[in-house]
Order: sequence, then C-alpha cells, then structure tokens
Amino acid sequence: MRKFLRVNGPTFLLKNFSATVTKPRWQVYGERYAERRAINKSFEFAWPQYQKRALNHLLMPLLMLQTDAHCSYCDAYPLMSADNTIDHFKPKSKYPLEVCKWENLYIACAHCQKEKGTSHDEKLLRPDES
Repeated sequence: MRKFLRVNGPTFLLKNFSATVTKPRWQVYGERYAERRAINKSFEFAWPQYQKRALNHLLMPLLMLQTDAHCSYCDAYPLMSADNTIDHFKPKSKYPLEVCKWENLYIACAHCQKEKGTSHDEKLLRPDES
C-alpha cells in the first residue's frame, strides 16, 4: 500500500446543504440513505446528484489526483477505466451515514474493491493515515 496525503474535502460536500439545512451536504446525503435503508434493507445505493451531476463523477477526478491515479490499496497503476471505482472504506451496508463522507472514500481497482467487499475492521490500515 502506497501512503498518500488526503487533501481537504471538496467544498460541495462540506458546505451547508441549504440556507435552512445547516448540516454539511455529505451528512444530509448519508442521513437520507440511512433512512431509506432502515425502511428497505435491500434499497440500492445511488450516488446523489449535485448540480445535475452524479456525485461520484465529481469525486472521481479528485480522488484520482490525490493518489496519482493509483489504487489506494494495492498501488496498481495505471488504473484502467473499468477499474475506476470509489470504495467506501467503511461499507455502506454497515455505515450508511458515511456514504458520502470524504474521509471514507478511496479510489480502488476492481480487484481490491471485490476482495474487500463489505468487510471492515477498525484495525485495517488506511493509506492516508500514519
């Protein structure tokens, strides 16, 4: 695993959701997803829209830049277009409130994404922490 420096989260995730909802946008997205999952456990995650664009399309270039287009886990390079996936370090199924939290998102190759699946252990190393 190649260590990288996590940059500050993008403003479109960190700024207040609206003038009346003063929580960060990522938190509101997580709460909405958690509510839907509580009602229907088989509810499929779909990236929220921001200014008519899926959030993953906005996040992908930032995550790629942060890791120099390497997989966050195995350091595979270059990532093939089919490998461009965003991994939720803490899985969506177990941590629905963190689905759009910047510190929970990593670029991953298809192999690492598949191997990790929905597993999570607090002892796992994060490539952006010392």
